Amino acid sequence: MTPNFSIIIPTYNHLALAQRAIDSVRSQEGVSMEIIVCDDSTDNRIEQYVMGLHDDRINYRHNRPQLGAVGNWNEGLGKVTGTYGIVLHHDEALVGNNYLAQLLHVMRQTNADIAVSEVHVMIGEKQKKRHFPSRLKRWMLHHPTTLFGLNAIGPCACVAFRCDKRQAFHEPLQWLVDVEWYYRMLRASAIVYCPTLIVESAHDHEGQISRSIHIYQAWQHDAKIIGTMHKGISLRLMLAIGKTIMTVKQQFGR
Repeated sequence: MTPNFSIIIPTYNHLALAQRAIDSVRSQEGVSMEIIVCDDSTDNRIEQYVMGLHDDRINYRHNRPQLGAVGNWNEGLGKVTGTYGIVLHHDEALVGNNYLAQLLHVMRQTNADIAVSEVHVMIGEKQKKRHFPSRLKRWMLHHPTTLFGLNAIGPCACVAFRCDKRQAFHEPLQWLVDVEWYYRMLRASAIVYCPTLIVESAHDHEGQISRSIHIYQAWQHDAKIIGTMHKGISLRLMLAIGKTIMTVKQQFGR
């Protein structure tokens, strides 16, 4: 029987975060699922944890050789068998035991290809304030070029998708890889916005990708690639706006 959801959990060298992500999925009620854990770790701590769960819903793979961050995400996408899918990075977690049940109901009722939920960004135990009107976010989801100016969605876990319409992430990208993926996925898709469904995203932790790359250089690198992939004045304008916003954030340490 086809599971309702395929939940892809890419992970790397952070057992505590991986446990939190996996446990937030295993606790879901009222849906069938497969949990695809793609482990790019250099040790076997996460593997030992997963094997100790004895949960036959989990499809575990320890990559040898390592695939890198985006390659690891695509590895999981290639293994889905469910009706709907979510890419839940190991520093993210679903909030509430009925997250997936509510999501399934909404996507069925609206016949949506894509459902976008809300994100709570956590710095330790504190939630970072986000001042972003829901009405504006809903509009931006239907005009995805604007996401290159400001990522109003947040992490990939906030985007649930029909698995038969999934697309791979573009591996040459470094910083805008999620936004470029949203752009392709949202175009010509039936979209539903679910502001009452929450994904928690842990920031400022050891191993966070933003700590390992030079964001400004990565942005310039990605903007050149995206400019050759997708055409249009509005896209170039949004990239320019995004670059300005990113630069200001870097200068003020936000």
